[in-house]
Amino acid sequence: MNIKNNKNSFLFEVKIKPNSSKFKIDLDKKIIYCKSPAEQNKANLEIIKNLEKFFNTKVQIIAGLRQKHKKILIHNITKESFEKMIKCQ
Repeated sequence: MNIKNNKNSFLFEVKIKPNSSKFKIDLDKKIIYCKSPAEQNKANLEIIKNLEKFFNTKVQIIAGLRQKHKKILIHNITKESFEKMIKCQ
């Protein structure tokens, strides 16, 4: 997962696997698995909802809204907090 620090926010690139059995973030494979299908923005909404709940902060998909490869921006989080929270999931 490519991670970039941007003034208390993190931008990372990830591949999305829709129609999975559960929502899961896999850092080793750089994949986010989501239960929703990739139609009518359902997968994007699930990703944002779950990441906002997980990190307790605002999350935006800034690139790749209609593609499997996305750039996701997480606001108000340090690099250390990001890594710690992902490893503990």
